[in-house]
Amino acid sequence: MRALEPLHILTLQSLPGIDKALIQRIVDYLQSTQWDSLEDLSEVIGSAISLKKSEFQAALKQAEQTLEESQKANIQVIGINDVKFPQPLRIIKNPPLILYIKGDIQSLHSTDLIAVIGTREPSQTGKEAGKQIAKRFTEWGWNIVSGLALGCDTAAHEGCLEAEGQTMAFLAHGLQMIYPAENYNLAQSILDFGGCLVSEYPLGTEVLSNQFIERDRLQSGLSSAVIVVETEITGSTMHTVNFCLEQNKPLACLSYNGEYSQTSRHGNQKLINQGKATSLWELETVKDFEKFVRKVQKKPK
Repeated sequence: MRALEPLHILTLQSLPGIDKALIQRIVDYLQSTQWDSLEDLSEVIGSAISLKKSEFQAALKQAEQTLEESQKANIQVIGINDVKFPQPLRIIKNPPLILYIKGDIQSLHSTDLIAVIGTREPSQTGKEAGKQIAKRFTEWGWNIVSGLALGCDTAAHEGCLEAEGQTMAFLAHGLQMIYPAENYNLAQSILDFGGCLVSEYPLGTEVLSNQFIERDRLQSGLSSAVIVVETEITGSTMHTVNFCLEQNKPLACLSYNGEYSQTSRHGNQKLINQGKATSLWELETVKDFEKFVRKVQKKPK
C-alpha cells in the first residue's frame, strides 16, 4: 500500500466541492485502503465522492503546480505522514494535513518550544515584559513560538533574537507575503537566525480573518506551554488560550502585580482569577513556571 505524499493530499485539497473535514475522512480512509498508483487513488476517491476523471486530473495538475512554485520559492512542503512533520501537530484535534515551511525545518523539532503571545496593542510595560520573558526563556534553552503580529508577538520574536535564539512564526496566509508588512525585516531576521516561517496555506492564499483563528491551534499545539503577555477578555489571543486549554497545555499570564485597570489586561485577570492560568508577576515566578513546564514535559505520555 502506497503512503500518502504531499502531492496526494494537495490533489485532494484542489478538488471542487470538498471541505477540510471530508478531506480528513478520505485521508483516514486511504491510509487503511489498498492503492498503489495515481489511477488507483482516483478510483478510491471516486468511490467516496462523486468525482469525474477530468476533475481529478485538473486537481492533480494544480497540486503539481503548487509543489513546483513552492520549490522555486525555497519553501518545503511536508505532509502529515512525512517523517519531517512535527509529532505534536499530528496529535492535536484537527491537525494540519500539509505544512509549508520557509527556513530551518529542524527548529520545529525541538522539544523545548514555548509560545509567547498577546494583544496587538499592548502597553509599553507589556511590550518590554514580553521581550524580556522571551529573552530569558531563550537563555534557558527554549525556542519561542508566536504569530508575527504587531505588539506582543513582535516583542516575543525580538526578545528571542536578541538572545540569538531560534523562533518560529505561524502565519495565517501563504508564504508569498509577510503580514503585517511592517514585520518584513523581522521575518527575515527569524530566518537569518535559524528559525522558520510556517503556514498550512499554499502560496497565493491571501489574509482572511478566520485563518488567524485556525493558525492559533498550531501555535499552542507545537508548544509545551503558552504564556500570555497581555490580552483583552475578547481579544484574538483568547483563541490560542482556548486551544491551549483544550490541548491540556500549561498556561501562564502576566499579572502586572495585580494592576489590571487597562482593558488590554482584563483577559489576564480573568484567566488568573478563574484558576486557568498560572500568575506570573516577577522574574522569580517566571523561572518557577519554566521549571514546572520542564516537569510536565517529563511526565509519561
